[in-house]
Amino acid sequence: MSQQQISRVQAKKKAYRDILIIIVFTLAFFFLAESFEKSHQSPNGPGKGKTLWTLNGHFVAGGIITCFFILLYHRRWKEYNDEIRRQKKIEDEIRKTHNQSAMMLSAISSIIIGIDGENKISQWNTAAAAAFGIKREAMIGTPFLESGIQWEWPEVLENIFYSSSENKSFRIDEIPYTNPEGQIRFLGLTVCPFIDDADKHVEILLLGRDITATKVMSSQLVQAQKLESIGQLAAGIAHEINTPMQYVSDNTHFLQESFHRLSNVVKRYQELAA
Repeated sequence: MSQQQISRVQAKKKAYRDILIIIVFTLAFFFLAESFEKSHQSPNGPGKGKTLWTLNGHFVAGGIITCFFILLYHRRWKEYNDEIRRQKKIEDEIRKTHNQSAMMLSAISSIIIGIDGENKISQWNTAAAAAFGIKREAMIGTPFLESGIQWEWPEVLENIFYSSSENKSFRIDEIPYTNPEGQIRFLGLTVCPFIDDADKHVEILLLGRDITATKVMSSQLVQAQKLESIGQLAAGIAHEINTPMQYVSDNTHFLQESFHRLSNVVKRYQELAA
């Protein structure tokens, strides 16, 4: 039963109680007036020696009292209706705010999981349902340890404990989990405590984001950087090998040309000597 229905039931009970009070007071008034009249009648006979408290006077006085109580009842009924309308307005505003908050949580792309003071799940948005394959209706009110989430529980529970005891946020850079398709993916998780005005732990909020694509891209980038480094190293080695080989090759060509010229000169001397 909602708060509005409870208020209406209470208002009806008060109204019925007021009506009963009016009836009781009216009957009591007539009874006392009749008793007063009988006690003041003359013994000389009926209708003689009566006071001003006649039967017509009873009805007039009773009517006046009844009107007074009816006016009082009407005023109180109006107050009850005003109170009901005020509470209904407050409930509508609370419901509207709750719906807006639910819509905002659903629109957020990050995973949001709320854990109340009894270690039960109080928040479970659309992103969480998509990541773990469990609907919100099945998770709200479920004990956190019985949620069925497939991830590294020891690390998560350890950070929740530290966050609750030290009243500050903790970050888990990388935690593996299993999605509904059975694939191993990775989450970046932040554990945030909610503290009330009395510095008491109220709720734990888990904010998560799937970093699998980022992790894959980082791995590919590291691999590309390694390949680039290997390429640069190979280019440097090739350069270092090519430089002396070019030197030797150039000098070999020089010696070949020089010996060819000397060979021609020797041949000319031999011809002249002959």
